[in-house]
Amino acid sequence: MLARSLRPLHCWFALALLGLACKPQDELTTPASAQACGAQPDGSRRFRVLHINDVYRIEGIADGRGGLARLRTLRAQLEADCDALLLTHAGDTLYPSLLSREYDGAQMIEILNALDGDPAGFDERMLVTFGNHEFDKGKLADAAKLDANVEASGFAWLGTTVDWKDGADGQPLVAAPNLHAQRLLMLGGVKVGVFSLMTDAAVPEYVDAIDTDYVAVARANVADLRAQGAEVVIALTHLDARDDQLLLDSLPGADGPDLILGGHDHVLMTLEGNGRAALKGDADALRVRTVDVSVAADGEIRWSSDPAGTSLGPDTPAPDPLVQQLIDARLAAFDQAFCGADELGCLARELTVTNTTLLAEELEIRRYESNYGDWIVDRMRETFAADEAEIAFVNSGSLRLNQDISAGTPITRQIVEETFAYPMPMRLIEVDGATLQKVLDHSIEKWTGSGHWLQISGLAFRHDVDAHTATHVTWLSESGPQPLDPERRYRVVTIDFLLDPGGGQDGYTMLSPTMALDSPRNGTDLKQVVLDALAAAGAAGIGPVVEGRICSSDRPAGPCMVL
Repeated sequence: MLARSLRPLHCWFALALLGLACKPQDELTTPASAQACGAQPDGSRRFRVLHINDVYRIEGIADGRGGLARLRTLRAQLEADCDALLLTHAGDTLYPSLLSREYDGAQMIEILNALDGDPAGFDERMLVTFGNHEFDKGKLADAAKLDANVEASGFAWLGTTVDWKDGADGQPLVAAPNLHAQRLLMLGGVKVGVFSLMTDAAVPEYVDAIDTDYVAVARANVADLRAQGAEVVIALTHLDARDDQLLLDSLPGADGPDLILGGHDHVLMTLEGNGRAALKGDADALRVRTVDVSVAADGEIRWSSDPAGTSLGPDTPAPDPLVQQLIDARLAAFDQAFCGADELGCLARELTVTNTTLLAEELEIRRYESNYGDWIVDRMRETFAADEAEIAFVNSGSLRLNQDISAGTPITRQIVEETFAYPMPMRLIEVDGATLQKVLDHSIEKWTGSGHWLQISGLAFRHDVDAHTATHVTWLSESGPQPLDPERRYRVVTIDFLLDPGGGQDGYTMLSPTMALDSPRNGTDLKQVVLDALAAAGAAGIGPVVEGRICSSDRPAGPCMVL
């Protein structure tokens, strides 16, 4: 059995909310000093990993952070003092983004192919796994799109737990020479084995099953890779943080991977257990993870990683010129395809201005009441005012802007298009108060920044972040606040996604299409409502504020609308 010294690192504050293991700041490790990789004077061997996850935009976000051109620069800098570097991507990249509506992920493959500086070559030191959003196009006929993207990739994909459906020819519908269940690589003189695990949050028609017995699958793959001579085993995962923690806790010693590099959660974090860790970065590569791994002469494995991650932008590193050129060309082509020759630049068209900073960064809008969310759900209820709509809610995962918009910033068509990655038809339903209580309880379940967190209108409640409960639920009626009546039936506006069992519903299984009421406004798309409302605001702008609809116990005392 190999000896290990995988030292505890920082546990990002969001993980404390899960009750997962954290260590105080004085126990953090520091990154290994820069030195050449491979054989070391003390007999050890060293390699490096650069890890990203949940990267949807090739260009980064509006304030200049993130972006694959900056990632290319960072990779080149890291390789300058460590030529044995592995680039890993833990999934969610082909969808959803503004550009993927036009290119079905081909734009991402084009740029990822250039991250080694050679857009036409094959990158032997890059591994990507599937995330649930790789399956956004889930019909049987869509298998060809995914297969084409895998075939076009100048790097390897891992799909250890995915059982692809066979086509009429008896061959898997998604198959390519660069699609593997495992990979063995030689990095700095170290034989490294990598396998993948992914959530079954989306199972498309061209997949028979996704194995979610994560512990058993990991144990089997670790054993198999070690039998093939792997000295270090890495699990590349697209899983909820709880499932990554389960792997750490359930697989001690040689039974488990030496390191987990994960995704699915959109915030930088480090989990630990049994002397090992799982590392994730921010979505859209705002902060990425760099890991130095060494194997001592006696087989002991050591690793280190900056607990704060490595920031990409807004000032440094500078974008790589070649990759930036490719990105700019794609963006220009998309602008023409989206806007048409007669309206070039339509995405930059200003609709109005925000007079307050709109809070839309994912860690904020997926864990707290947001003024941007308030403004949007108020427009939902307003749309159905003639139907006497009393309440509205939407899951924050449907509001995908992932950046704050500073006060004084013009709101453009692109900001709205990036907020709404999918069509979002609205529906008027009738729900009793007892069911609404279940809805709110699910909203705060697993309070870690997950997409099922709701933005609400016409309701208020207290959120005890330690007890994870929704209490003092208050209906904000026109005649004044009233306690939620479990027996009363309320008229509620929401989106079709939260009603459709076939789409996953973000876990809101207490809701059903049978709750729908007749209304000529049913099916109205929320994005168009928002576009029209912003245009109507004109030069006066909008200035929503957090009103106190969700009173969170970990926030300073402020407005609170509950009884």
